[in-house]
Amino acid sequence: MSDLFAEILVDPETHERLTRATEAEIDALRAALEAGRARRRDGGDLPAAVEGAWITPDRKHAFVDVEGFPSLLAEERLVLDAPLA
Repeated sequence: MSDLFAEILVDPETHERLTRATEAEIDALRAALEAGRARRRDGGDLPAAVEGAWITPDRKHAFVDVEGFPSLLAEERLVLDAPLA
């Protein structure tokens, strides 16, 4: 993904800039999903696998990559019980 594209990604509601999750953050996100400490905003099914994600500045919300591209639908936002460590 180009650096320019990464520079313009924002949360669709708050318009806060999103940052690419590090491997450690992706691991923490996977752990939160497995432990039931994360949910989709719309209550839909959680992703079966997380290969990449974009996170909000407060680290309490994530948008998962789908087929290599960020899914920025507000309904699909992952809400975490605690900020990613």
